[in-house]
Amino acid sequence: MVHFSKKNVISIPKMWELLQITILRTNSKIVGAHTFRKLFLVFLRPAYVK
Repeated sequence: MVHFSKKNVISIPKMWELLQITILRTNSKIVGAHTFRKLFLVFLRPAYVK
């Protein structure tokens, strides 16, 4: 039997929130880097054409 005290029940959603925030931050960093690379390529391409 697992006994859940009120403290444990409260801390689980808090940990889940932290996990989601961490995931969101990581995703935004990846998306940011991807967008930056796309823009970078778009700006560099005309330079290569010349």
